[in-house]
Amino acid sequence: MLIKKIPLIIIGIVAVIWYFYIDYKEQNRIDKELLENLNLQLTGVIDSVDVFNGYGGFGIIRLKIISSNMDDYDPRPDHAFYYCVIKKGTAEIYAPAFGYGKGDTIRINTKAKVISYKNIENSITINRHKSYYDYIKKYYK
Repeated sequence: MLIKKIPLIIIGIVAVIWYFYIDYKEQNRIDKELLENLNLQLTGVIDSVDVFNGYGGFGIIRLKIISSNMDDYDPRPDHAFYYCVIKKGTAEIYAPAFGYGKGDTIRINTKAKVISYKNIENSITINRHKSYYDYIKKYYK
């Protein structure tokens, strides 16, 4: 009886591995396009932080820009997912926001996919959940 189920188990395992492989490749493609190719170098002081319930710690980190290699950046018209919006000396970072505090300084290097805060470096990635961006559009215009 178990021997008859072995091919189905193997097919199931292969399907799960294939799904995670495809998901991993898609995340890498999006991160390359929207982070590495962006090549943003930004230092800013945190003005406010909103952490959203139900989004794995993701939220909005608002910054007053100290220095940046970009004055304006708004990918929303062209991309469903994005890491930040920059305008008029401020930036909104759409990323894990738990643990950051008002008045703290952060440094962002999208080419290296790194955010530095209190001498700690964390990797950054693009959130690919449409509901996260729908929530931002609905409550944070």
